[in-house]
Amino acid sequence: MSDANCFSFYLQKAEPVKGFGKYSEWDKYDIIERLKPLLGHGWKIDPATRKIAVGVQGLTWQTPWFHQRGVANKVCGLWHQIMFNQWGFVPRGCQECWKVVARPRTLKELFQLQDVQRKLDRPAKCGIEVRSYTPAHYGGYFYNASLDEGKECYKIVREAINEAISPDVKVILKRGCTEMELNAGPSALWKFTKEQVELEEYITARVDYSFGIDNSQPDFLLNQLYKRWTLWAHSHNDMTYLEYTDGNVLYPPPVTYHEGDLNEIKKDLQAARMVGAGVPPDKVIEVRDGLLQTMEDFGITPVIAGRAFGYTDINPLFIGEEDQLTYVKGVKP
Repeated sequence: MSDANCFSFYLQKAEPVKGFGKYSEWDKYDIIERLKPLLGHGWKIDPATRKIAVGVQGLTWQTPWFHQRGVANKVCGLWHQIMFNQWGFVPRGCQECWKVVARPRTLKELFQLQDVQRKLDRPAKCGIEVRSYTPAHYGGYFYNASLDEGKECYKIVREAINEAISPDVKVILKRGCTEMELNAGPSALWKFTKEQVELEEYITARVDYSFGIDNSQPDFLLNQLYKRWTLWAHSHNDMTYLEYTDGNVLYPPPVTYHEGDLNEIKKDLQAARMVGAGVPPDKVIEVRDGLLQTMEDFGITPVIAGRAFGYTDINPLFIGEEDQLTYVKGVKP
């Protein structure tokens, strides 16, 4: 179980060439062409083992997922990112991967699901859904090695979520990865051929993708992950994130002016600008109303009053009140 996007920035599927005899056969088994980008990002051809191997297998820091713990004997990086992404077939190991999927609806429910995963202590992950083809903002996954195990896990997860979160949180059992069903068709129709088995064995024997890496995340990675989750919630109008910011909005909304009396809006703006100009806040209303009353008594507009004191910077708030006020700074009509 690894981050589904672990190598997606580096690998681009090389379409197999067919109908060219020996050339097509060479292409079919051309690992270097397909994995060339990896060779520039820490991978190497090990002279001792004669295999393509990763120099240092590090934890993924760009992942949107919290990982509870890995799945024994599953090598998603090899099966998904290399075999499926580069050759296009669904590996046998992926065909025996059964996932219980939970769909929390808010950031709060996502954190509650994380608690559920920790308590159940099963191979699992949860996080934000950044994939455009997944119609959800959040997701949680529990991994199983057979249909029977998947059905048992579904019952356990369904009951745990009912109790800890809500019966309204959607939970399903599915097979393999979403990308595989999108590209290889309905999972119920998946199969493998003798040719696929031979190709899997050929790739496995030549790519050293280690089993058993501990993908649990240290606290500094989780700090960054939780910040990302919170920003994601804000950007998707999930205001439950306020529970994790002491009620403070991360990015305040704009001031709006489409409602209310136009003259009152202008008066409020005048008061605000006076504060910005240095008028003591406790005197703003008194000064503003006094000036407006004086101008009304003498039948002059704020713009004319400004001109009388020698100002040619026209306050844009007043443009539109007089047709001649469309000129720019220092240029009279």
